[in-house]
Amino acid sequence: MQNTSAKRQHHSKSHILFCLRVLLLILYITTFSFVTNIATNEVNAAEGDLCAGAGVCPDGTHCEQDPYWPYDVICVANEVPGGNCTIQPPAKPILSSPTDGSEIHTATSSAAVSFDWQDVTDWGRMCKVGVKGYSFCVGPSLGSPCTTSQGGQQVNIVGTIAFFPTPHLTDPASVTTAIVSKGVSYWKVRSFTQNNAASPYTSTWNVCVEGFSASDPNYMTPWSACDPVTHKRTRTCREDCGINDCGAVGGTVTEDCLGQVRGTIFDASGIDVCPAFDPATGYLTGLGGRGAANKTFGFTDQSSVSPHPWAPLSPSITDASGNYSINVYAPSTYLYDFSSLEGYYSVSSGPKLTCTSSTAAIPDNSPTCTTQPCSVVNNMSFGFDKVFGGWWQTQGAPVHAEGGITSRIPSSLPTEQSLILPETTPINRWGFLSYGLALPQMLGNNTSAQVSTMLWEKLSSYQGLIYDWNYYSNRFNLFTRTEWNGTDPIVYDDQGRGYQIFRSNSSVSNFNFSPTGTQKVIFEINGDVTISGNISVPSGAFLGVIAHGTISFVPSVTSASGWYVGDRIAVPCQDTDGTPGCDKTDSQFIGNGSFVGWLGIDLSRDTGASSNTAPSELFAYRRDLYTNAPNPLKTYTKYYKPFIP
Repeated sequence: MQNTSAKRQHHSKSHILFCLRVLLLILYITTFSFVTNIATNEVNAAEGDLCAGAGVCPDGTHCEQDPYWPYDVICVANEVPGGNCTIQPPAKPILSSPTDGSEIHTATSSAAVSFDWQDVTDWGRMCKVGVKGYSFCVGPSLGSPCTTSQGGQQVNIVGTIAFFPTPHLTDPASVTTAIVSKGVSYWKVRSFTQNNAASPYTSTWNVCVEGFSASDPNYMTPWSACDPVTHKRTRTCREDCGINDCGAVGGTVTEDCLGQVRGTIFDASGIDVCPAFDPATGYLTGLGGRGAANKTFGFTDQSSVSPHPWAPLSPSITDASGNYSINVYAPSTYLYDFSSLEGYYSVSSGPKLTCTSSTAAIPDNSPTCTTQPCSVVNNMSFGFDKVFGGWWQTQGAPVHAEGGITSRIPSSLPTEQSLILPETTPINRWGFLSYGLALPQMLGNNTSAQVSTMLWEKLSSYQGLIYDWNYYSNRFNLFTRTEWNGTDPIVYDDQGRGYQIFRSNSSVSNFNFSPTGTQKVIFEINGDVTISGNISVPSGAFLGVIAHGTISFVPSVTSASGWYVGDRIAVPCQDTDGTPGCDKTDSQFIGNGSFVGWLGIDLSRDTGASSNTAPSELFAYRRDLYTNAPNPLKTYTKYYKPFIP
C-alpha cells in the first residue's frame, strides 16, 4: 500500500510539470504571434491598423494614439492626403427652451430651470484623442453670462468613451438644469472637442424667474384708504419680470372700493323679536317660510359728496327665501324704501322689526383685504306685519257651503279670530257652520282661527228643496206681478196687497233700488243682475232680488241690505292697475240680510293692509227682514208634535 501511494505521488508531480510546460508554450506562441502582427502591420499598415511609429502608415494617414484604447497607436487619416491632420471645429448648437423671454414662477428665491438645445450632428475633425462636449453659460449679465465674478455659471457637458458594440465616443447630453435666481438671466451654449476646438456661442436668450406674490409686502404694499369721491383705492406693486402679474401702470394698482349689504325681509306677524342670523351668510335663520319671496324694494345712496348718488351695483330684490344681497360702492350710506311692498305687508308706518339699523352704512375697505367686496354689512333685516289679503266673516248668521268654504283668517286680528261672530243684539245669536265638503285649511294657516267661540260646525250635505229662480218663478204665477224692462224707474204701487213683484225677462246691468218706509218689493229677474249702488232697507220694509243668473256687487258698492238669491253671488275686487290680480285697494263690503248662491259664492275683495284687522266682506243677519218677508216668499211647513191623551 505504501509503494502504490508513492507511485501515485510521482505520477501527479509529472502531470503538473507537463501542464506548466504546455502553458509556457502557449504564451510563447501567442507572444510571438502578437509581435509578428505588429511587424506585419509595420510593413503593410492600413488606416485603423496598429502602428509602431511614423513612416509605417500608408500615404494620407499618420500614426496616432487610439482614442478608444490609449494603450495602442493606430493609423489615422490626414485632413489633406499626404499631409498632417488639421482640426475642424464642430457645428454651433441651436437653442430650444425655455424660449427667449420666457417667465418662470417660483415661491422661493430661485428656481431650478431646465435648459435644452438641439443635438449637434456635425462634430468636425478631432485628429487625435479627445472628447465631444457642450459649454453652457447662464448668468445675470447680458454681456458676460459665463463670468462667475458677475454671478454667471459655466458648465461643460461631455460625452464618454464606449466600447460596445464597437469602440466610439458618445454624444454629450443636450440638456442641463441650473439653479437660477429671481430676475432676468441670460444663457447661451457652444459645442467643443479636444484642443479647444469649439463652435461659436449661440445667440443669447433670456429667461426671467418671477417670485411675485400679492400677499408678499415686498411685492405689493397694503391698500390705501378709499377715496370717498371716486370710490377707488391704490397700492404700489413691483415684479421681477414685466407687469403682467401686477397689472400695474407705473407700478400703481387701482381698483374700485366695493361693499355688500345682506339681510332678510320677512313676515313679522305674531313675532316681537328678530330671529337669529347666520354670520356666514348675513341672513336670518329659522324663519319657517316667513321670508318675503321675490320682492323688490328701493335702495338709494344718501351721500351728499359729489358726484353722488351712486346706484347699487346689483338689483335690490329678495330671493325665494326672502334673503337679499346688494353690491354697492364703499364707503357710502344707503336708505331703504319699502313702499313697493304695500299690499303684501303693512309698510305705511315703517318696519315692525328692524334687526340692525334703518340705514345701511358701508364702511371703508380694510387695507389688508385683497378680495372684493371688502366691506360687508350683515343682517340688514326687516320684519313687517303681513297683509293677509281678502277674507270674509259673518255675524250672527248661519253659513252653509255644499262645496266647502275658504276664509283665511289672519293672526293679526286684535279681537276674536272667528269666522262667525255673535249677533250684536241682546239676544246674542250665534251662527252654525255646515258644509258638504271639508277643504284643507278652510280658515287658513292661523292656528288660532276658529269657526266661532261656540265651535258649532258640522259636515252635512243639504238635501232639501232648491229655492232658486225656477222655484219662485213658478210660485209667483199665483200672485200678481208687474212687468219691468230693467231700466225704467221703479214706481211702487202695491194696490193694497202690502207687496209688489217686478218681473224682468232680461238681465239688469244697473240695479240700485232701495225701498223706503214700509215698501216690500220683490224682483224676479230672468238673467244676471249687477248691483251698481249701495242698497239700504229701513226697518219695516223688505227687498228681495231673485235672479236666474249671477248677482254681482261692483267694487264701488260698500253695503247692500236685503235677500239676494241667484245661481251665483259675486263680490269682485278692483283690478285697474294693469297687472294681473286685485289692486288690493278695495273698500270693505257689508252685506245685511241673506245671500244665497246655489252654484257658489265668489268673494274676491282685498282691502290691503286693512285686511289685517277687518274682513274684506262682512255679512250680518237681519231678523227683521225675515219677519217682514211678504207672503209670496213664505211656504207652509208641518210641525209634528206627539199627543198623549
